[in-house]
Amino acid sequence: MVAKGDRQMSMTEPDSESTTTVTMDVIQVDRVNRGSLLALASVVIDIGGIEITVHGIQVRRVNPKSGKVVTLLPTFRGPDGDIWPAVELPEEVNVPLGNAVFEAWHSEEQGGGTCGRQLNFSV
Repeated sequence: MVAKGDRQMSMTEPDSESTTTVTMDVIQVDRVNRGSLLALASVVIDIGGIEITVHGIQVRRVNPKSGKVVTLLPTFRGPDGDIWPAVELPEEVNVPLGNAVFEAWHSEEQGGGTCGRQLNFSV
């Protein structure tokens, strides 16, 4: 068993002037409406030509009175009973991903379509 934080990958640091194109495509948003969980989404993230599909992105209502909604990356219960992140993304990718999922969910709630919502940016 590999404990949290024990597995690391060594990568060379790009020079400070290089950028990589990132494309995110929200491919699915399914309404759940169970407790604070409003929906689950799937997103394809293309980082410099390498595609990663992330399923189980959560859209949750934080406080029913305020109506505040957040998006959270998928999690799982570890062998110690704690909730662990299923995937960790840098803030430069995580923030736009959350925004894209929120916009897709909100569009569906307003009667629009969700699939195919795409976001392009550089990091």
